[in-house]
Amino acid sequence: MFLTLWNIYKFHADYAALDGFDPETNHLEVSERTPLDRWILSRLATVATNYHVGFTNWDYHKACRELEEFVVNDLSNWYVRRSRRRLWDEAENTDKLACQNTLHEVLTTVCQLIAPVSPFMVDVIYRNLAGESVHQANWPLGTPGSLEGATADSWDKDAAKATTTLPPQDLALEASMALVRELAETGRRIRVDASRRQRLPCGDGWIVSGPDLAEFHGILAEELNVENISIETDLDRFQQIELAPNFRALAPRARGDVNSIAAEIRNAKNPAAMLEQIKSGSLEIMGIKIEETDVEVKRVEKSGFAASTIQVGQGDDAYHVSLVLDMNDTQSFSRKDWLAILQEEYKPSERI
Repeated sequence: MFLTLWNIYKFHADYAALDGFDPETNHLEVSERTPLDRWILSRLATVATNYHVGFTNWDYHKACRELEEFVVNDLSNWYVRRSRRRLWDEAENTDKLACQNTLHEVLTTVCQLIAPVSPFMVDVIYRNLAGESVHQANWPLGTPGSLEGATADSWDKDAAKATTTLPPQDLALEASMALVRELAETGRRIRVDASRRQRLPCGDGWIVSGPDLAEFHGILAEELNVENISIETDLDRFQQIELAPNFRALAPRARGDVNSIAAEIRNAKNPAAMLEQIKSGSLEIMGIKIEETDVEVKRVEKSGFAASTIQVGQGDDAYHVSLVLDMNDTQSFSRKDWLAILQEEYKPSERI
């Protein structure tokens, strides 16, 4: 974790120095920042609160593990990776300022949280960012107003809350981003199952059911390498019916003809129409009336589509969200793109 934290600090410090960023004169209100910025700040507030509770309950191991998970997975693997290009623009703009302010606030707060258990490296980072020792800074969750209050068995929560410096919490935003990240991972699994490389773009992707994630469609499209993400309410658009014979039910009546009947069911040109005939009781094959128990109905993706469904939540509050990707090559994917991928995969050094 500490190497990751140092690399994040260097990333922020290098760009801040290039741009002459000053957190006091270049401050941008949290409400004016992007959903990605507000998400990482909300996650920081949530993790810091749990961290404080863990310390008050003498559960240091769990508290530190959760903070480590935040630094590595939330801050580094998601926020910083998603924000790199925002700092590449040489001209000053609101998006760059939002990212710089957010990184500064997250890093200083994380240093304050780590200081009681690992006092040295975070003190160097904090001094460089804030100009003073982290050990002279107030606890980010607030102080009870006096030394006596800080050491008392009963923490003055009201006094501490009045002096907290944590950013605002938005649990709904955290839940939405958690779903976006899960859909991104689901999309990568879809590509693996479909044997389609991540570098090969897909034309379209669809989110079926679930909450409105429109503000994150751009992030999800980049993560999945698709040109467009949209919402679809009808999963049947991407699926078709496939019929398979149920030999246990069919064999006693079909006897020697069972394999021929099974082949006709399996190779039906229009499985949906055949299923309707079966339900109406009007389908006979080789003199055998086919009943609903004689077939197994499966729903599979239509040719050119790949999909996966995930469950969100548990119990009565659980719901399902499906992600569908168009596996066909797009018109914008040119011969030049193919050559670039082939050159990357078949470098001479890798063949030796």
